[in-house]
Amino acid sequence: MVVILGPGRTQKGASLMEVLIALFIFSIIGAVIVAGVFVAVKGNDVSRTHIMAESLARYELEYLKDVSTENWTVAPWSYTLPGPPAPPWDATHIGLPSGYSGYSITMTAQPLTSAPYLSNSRTQRVTASVRYNDKAILNIDEYLMQR
Repeated sequence: MVVILGPGRTQKGASLMEVLIALFIFSIIGAVIVAGVFVAVKGNDVSRTHIMAESLARYELEYLKDVSTENWTVAPWSYTLPGPPAPPWDATHIGLPSGYSGYSITMTAQPLTSAPYLSNSRTQRVTASVRYNDKAILNIDEYLMQR
């Protein structure tokens, strides 16, 4: 396209095809940017969920370490928070800390009997299983011994 501006002066303009190609390229770049932002936001959400789940599991495992293990019942035992039922040794421990809405945690214990040097009821394999909105997120195993 050529525009005549006056005697001896011309200016070249963009054709419709060039404009459409430029718009197509910019729309592809925009779609890639939007998709990248979506993936980053989704990844951040998944990461936050896993960090919260691990924090809750560690919190509950530390609770068990602080409880006088003389009060534990002999494995196997299990409880889920939020409860009831509460752990057999602590009827008041039925809720989660604030900020864990949508999470639940199941604590289970099994006696260690497979290793001869650990085959007594004093050593227990404790598993913390965390769920978020009824979806399994994390399992952590730890071995605790009664004092």
